[in-house]
Parts: sequence; C-alpha cells; structure tokens
Amino acid sequence: MTLAQNHQQLLNGNKLNINILFLFILLFTLNNISAQYAEVLKKEDGVFYIHTVEEGNSIYGIQRWYGCSIDDLLKANPGIERGLTNGTVVYVPVVRKTISHVVEKQETLFKLSRMYDVSVDSIIAQNPSTENGLKIDQKLSIRNAVPRIAIAETSNPEPISNATNVAGNVRLTFSDSVVEHTVLPQENMYTIAKRFMIPVQRILEYNQLNSTKINAGQKLKIPLKKENLSPVPTRTPVKITPPITNSLKWGEKLPKSPKIAILLPLNLDSLSEVNKSVSNFGVDFYIGARMALDSLERAGYSASVKIIDYYQKGRSFMDIVASEKLSSYDLIFAPFDKKEAELLHNWSLGKQIYIVFPTSVSPSVVKKNPFALTYSTTNEQLIMGMAKYCRTLPGRIVLIKNEKTDENWMQNIFSSTFRNESKNSDSPLIEATFKNYKQFEQIGGPIYYVFLSTEKEKVLPLLTSYQTSENFKVIGLKDWTDWKEVNATIKNKFTFLFAAPNQFEYDDESIKLFHKKFRNSKQADLTKTVCLGYDVTKNVLSYSWQKQIQEGVISSLSPALRNETDGFENAAYIPVIFEQFKTRNLLKP
Repeated sequence: MTLAQNHQQLLNGNKLNINILFLFILLFTLNNISAQYAEVLKKEDGVFYIHTVEEGNSIYGIQRWYGCSIDDLLKANPGIERGLTNGTVVYVPVVRKTISHVVEKQETLFKLSRMYDVSVDSIIAQNPSTENGLKIDQKLSIRNAVPRIAIAETSNPEPISNATNVAGNVRLTFSDSVVEHTVLPQENMYTIAKRFMIPVQRILEYNQLNSTKINAGQKLKIPLKKENLSPVPTRTPVKITPPITNSLKWGEKLPKSPKIAILLPLNLDSLSEVNKSVSNFGVDFYIGARMALDSLERAGYSASVKIIDYYQKGRSFMDIVASEKLSSYDLIFAPFDKKEAELLHNWSLGKQIYIVFPTSVSPSVVKKNPFALTYSTTNEQLIMGMAKYCRTLPGRIVLIKNEKTDENWMQNIFSSTFRNESKNSDSPLIEATFKNYKQFEQIGGPIYYVFLSTEKEKVLPLLTSYQTSENFKVIGLKDWTDWKEVNATIKNKFTFLFAAPNQFEYDDESIKLFHKKFRNSKQADLTKTVCLGYDVTKNVLSYSWQKQIQEGVISSLSPALRNETDGFENAAYIPVIFEQFKTRNLLKP
C-alpha cells in the first residue's frame, strides 16, 4: 500500500385504578392464548384487532374475516387503499357483539372479563347463576363482548394442490344454507374459513368446537348464504416486490487496488481563521487512519492512499478539488465541515466516485448519489435500532406519546419498527401519554418507558421519578447526555437507555487494549477521535474489500440502502445505558 502525505511528522502527532382498561390505552392478550386468537389493542379512539398482512391478503378479505365495515377499516388505516405489503400491521376496528361461551376448566369470571373486555358485573347481570361461581360446560351469554377471532395455527399453510379433489369433498346437506366439508390432510381451520369466506369463529360455533385444531377426514358443517355455496377457488397470491435490502453492497464496483483520497482539516499552513481544535481533530483522525492503513496492509489489502489538507492558504475548497484531480480517484473520504462536505457531494453527482462522510451530516448529502455513504449513524437509524433492541428486553414496552409536533417523527419510526419486529410476539407495544403513563406501574414490572423528546421540562421529571427504580427504566435519546442537569449535577444520578452511534469509555476492555497498543506506539494518550479515525478507515475499507459487516473499536459499519437512487446510511448502533455519569455497552458483559 502506498501512502502519499503532506508532512511525515504527522506520524508523531498528538397507582393503577381497576378501570384502567376502560380509561387508558392498553394492549392485552386474550386468555393468554395469542397463538390462537388475534391480539386486541385498546386505544383512546377505539378497540382494534391487530392483523399482520400476509401474501394473498386484501382489504375486502380482511374486512370479511373480522366482520367490520370497509369504511371503518380504511378510516383506521389511512393509506391502505393504495395496497397492502407483507409484514405491515393493519388495525381492524372491533365490532362488539353478544356472544355465547361454554365454560372450560380453570376459567373464572375475572378471566372471562379480560377475555371479552367486559366487566365482571355485566357477566353476572346477564347470567345470574354465575354469582356463586362457574361450572364446567356452563353456557353463558356475554353482552357487548369483543369477539375472539381465531387466527392461523401456522403462518404458512401448505397449498392445496388438487383443486378437483377439494371440490369432491364438499357435499350439500341443506339446499340453501349449509355445506358439509371433509377436512383434507393439508388443511387447517384457517384455510377452510378463507376458502368459504366466513370467520373461523362462525365455524367453531356452528360445529360446537372449542378449539381450532382439526384432523384430516373430520367432517365440518359450513354455514353459508345461498349465493355463496361454492367454495372460493384456490388462487396464486400476487407477488409483491420486496423493499430494497442490503443485498446491494456499497463499494462493490471499487477496483482491487483503489486510489483513495482522505480529506482532513490539518491546517498545515497555520491559517489564523481556523480553530486550533479543528486542526487537532484532523491530526488525531489522521493518526487513527494511519494505524488502520498499516493494519490493513499487513492483512494483504492493497491501495494507493493520499492525505489531503483542505485548509490551504489562498485556495478555495473547489480549487483544491481541481488541483488534486479528485475526479481521478475511486474513493474519497469527505471533509468534516458541513459546507465543504456539501460542495463535494454536489461535485460528485454523476461521477461514479465513492464518497464516505465520516462525521455527522444531513441525510440530504446522500440524495441521488448511490455511491455515497454516511458513516455516522443517523438519528432515524438509531431509533430504528433501539426499537429492534427493545424486542429483546424482558418486560413491557410503554411508548409515551410526544405532544411536540416537530418530534412526532421519532415516535412514529419507533412504533412502526417495533411492531414490524414484533409481529410474531405476544408482547405488543403499549401506548400512553405524558399525563397517564404512571398508571401503568401497577401492571407489574419490568416496564421500559420510551420517551423520545428533547423537552427538558418533561424529560427531567421522568428521569427523577425512576432514578432509583429497579423495575421501571427509561429509554430516551443520546442528546440527554449533553445536558448539565444530566451529566454534571451530582444529585441527579439518572439512569436511562439509548442507542448510540459509537461508545468510548476508558474502562471498556476493548478500549483498554487498544489504548495500550497506542501508548506503546505513539507515547501519547488515546482520544476518541483517534479511535474514530481508525474505525472509519478500517471498517470502510474492510467492508469494500470483504463485503461483510465490520466492527471497530468504538463503532461498527452496516451499510443500509434506503432506495435505489439515494446513497447508503450506516445502520449500525450500540444500545447503551447511562448510569453513574458514564455509558456502558449493553451488548457486552
């Protein structure tokens, strides 16, 4: 590997009320058997079934399946009229009914009240004999209940291959309302209900079944209207084009031995208008980058690298771009400064030159440039990452809705990501407001309160409330660590979780090891910027070389493509906990 540089000396540089279910937003499971029945979400604007879209689903099919009106379904899910995508969540309005229930073993009035979202008193009023307790096989009438909607026992039922054979197993037993169907080996209750376009619950009730489990050869009576005697023919679902994924690799067109330019604010001409701390940052980054280049060379990586100082006396940035003939390079590490970074971005459009933005920049700099990569993880990607991490936490997740309009995007991203990640889970997201979130304490812990806001007047009281709590934790933003009330006030020993783009603490074992090597080599103390220079250089070049997700000393790289025309964002994140005025990586012991 060859390294062209300006100055060789740089190498040596330095309480819950009983009626909470009826007053506040709460998601509950039905009789703890979420694997058989659709989950129900209760919000301020109504009660909804949670339906995850699968192949072959349609708006009409969902409406028929759950028994709600098309208008109500569209109103609850703005935008679905444009089409359904696999994996997305649809909120289906519940239509309360009077239902019949046969008491099973171990069922209680309280359990039934939760199962159907009604009060114990209403069950007793409708069924006076229950006042002295329930008996097995006792038949009850429950008014204004949330009907249980049975769902598939398997999310990917095997297709029915012989359509003729299917038709031959349907026999009319009543001329105008019922067909008799013999269950085939490949069938389950879900596929049968779907073919005859009636709810599973209707089949269960008509055949006096308490479970959706059925066996091949079993005969079922299917109640139908006269015009629907013929079963729905099997059809092949319309294939939906999946979203862009990371199968498209950043840097895949780089040559085996690329020509690379690293633009740094070194200020070698000692310009008075340049802040010294900026040039020190550049020098530290260079030291880390050089260490990474040496490491890569030992591993067999080959490249021609030039370090270019973009603070030069009497020359504008674009003059430097021209004189250094940057159009001849394969890969350029962009300037740290926003102005120069945007100039480079605009210049690079259409040139098919790979550009890496090492520090935090606006996502707009990768617009319309599929060759661009932002290394510093964006706030959007961090929130998505934290939502995914929350799926691994052993407790309930309560999202406290933010009333600040310009920050709503954060909670929307968290909510959609969490629900997409948890579509096969029985631990759904609970939504609350800042006025009622404390009501959920009595549900039982652990509980993680997610509040994505920069409003100090709300954040600080929230942190204070759970400052010493073991069962209740707060999940927030990295920005909070910059507040003096959080990082410099001894009495405020706040604890909270957040997603970080990197994590630098001297007592971290990996940092200790790297620090030791650095001190022996450079006779200086390690800085975060040195680590950043090392990580950005090593992770980017290693990824372009080996096409694998890379982990560094304080950060990682996982390029994510947002769409076909824009560039890549780093989707890597570190879930950390802030406690005792320090951060700790939650993925490390």
